Amino acid sequence: MRDLIVVSAALALVACSGALPTSTDAGTASPDASRASFDGGGAQLHGTLTTGKSPIDFEGGSASVALRYKIDVDPQENGCVESVQIQGTTAKGVCALSLTFGPTSDPKVRELTAASLVLDSWCPGWPDAEEGSFAFSAATAQLATPPAITGADAGVGHVSVSLSFTGTATVTALNRSPLTLDLSGLSVTGVASVTGNTAARCVK
Repeated sequence: MRDLIVVSAALALVACSGALPTSTDAGTASPDASRASFDGGGAQLHGTLTTGKSPIDFEGGSASVALRYKIDVDPQENGCVESVQIQGTTAKGVCALSLTFGPTSDPKVRELTAASLVLDSWCPGWPDAEEGSFAFSAATAQLATPPAITGADAGVGHVSVSLSFTGTATVTALNRSPLTLDLSGLSVTGVASVTGNTAARCVK
């Protein structure tokens, strides 16, 4: 069994190589073809999201995680994770959260590039006057991504992950006060889908 990929909040990645199909040895597949054979959804959220108003308990909530990685003939780039997308809800299927982390100028850092938070009448602690669909405005949040995707991960199309975060994100909604989301109290564990593509980037 593969070891669980552990992603710490320290934001440091370890450069490593993997026995991946590259753009010149990917079998009969087109060099530019994306490959994924598993639909993420087997992950769980843990912890509490503080918002500056009512906290949201995501412990035991379901999540879908998708990783996009680079296929390249050069070993220093082959297998680097370009982006991480997370979609989840609280344990009762309400209070929906979406996070996307993308590349920066530092190949060891992935920053929050998109986020949304949907709070409706089924989300506890949020009266009608504060409900809404909140969208990404700004962020300092970051994620330490897995150092690489291995050939075995690419072959089955999914990988075990353990993700944690640091920093905050600001989200806004029409006629609502902005919310500042502290992501450091959240984590995600479970299974993520993986998709490889030669167009993926290791740096911004």
